[in-house]
Amino acid sequence: MAQIDGERDSAMADTEATIELMPGAATRGVPRSTTRDRLIEAAVELFGANGFNETSMRDLATEVGIKAPALYNHFRSKEEIFIEAITVTLEDFHSAVTKRDNPALSGLERLENMVSRHVIYQIEHARIAKANDRLIESSAMDRLGREQREAIRSMLRKYLDTMTDVCTHVVRDAGREPKDVRLVALAIGSMCDKVLSWYRPSGKYPKQKIAAHFCRLARSMLDAE
Repeated sequence: MAQIDGERDSAMADTEATIELMPGAATRGVPRSTTRDRLIEAAVELFGANGFNETSMRDLATEVGIKAPALYNHFRSKEEIFIEAITVTLEDFHSAVTKRDNPALSGLERLENMVSRHVIYQIEHARIAKANDRLIESSAMDRLGREQREAIRSMLRKYLDTMTDVCTHVVRDAGREPKDVRLVALAIGSMCDKVLSWYRPSGKYPKQKIAAHFCRLARSMLDAE
């Protein structure tokens, strides 16, 4: 989910802006019913596969079976579609991973649950995860307004803020004073993000085993073996 980009860019702006999600947004690749929703689904696919600059409004219109001029009945620009697409993919991730965190659990339980959810999400929803990373790294980000960029960065920071809180909980449960937990949270998030760079469905390691191993690595980063 490219949390490091969100942390790096957060120093540029502190405004807590938000982007309103489209009504009835579907998640995890479920086909959408309205033309607007199908356009966003197409944007995730085409921007993710081909890049923002290489995808035209005509490409998007053709993908959903409408004429290019009709697209402007739903969106004013390609940048507006980009914002909706990245919002949907980030919200999908947060719904599956971040929002399911339970602060009532022990620090280690929270850590293991969070890492497992992140790894499993990346593997089970590789198409969305890869598209999301490409959207975040797209040059289109530079074409957005300051408020729009900050809104996206704010969404990126949700995961990192939660993982930082989890790491702090783990360290305090061990009777130690938290130190550099933000850095550890960044490392854990990056580790989980990059599982798709080498994971293969036909490989020798099933997703559950990978998740369990990543949990052990995360614990070792916090000296919580």
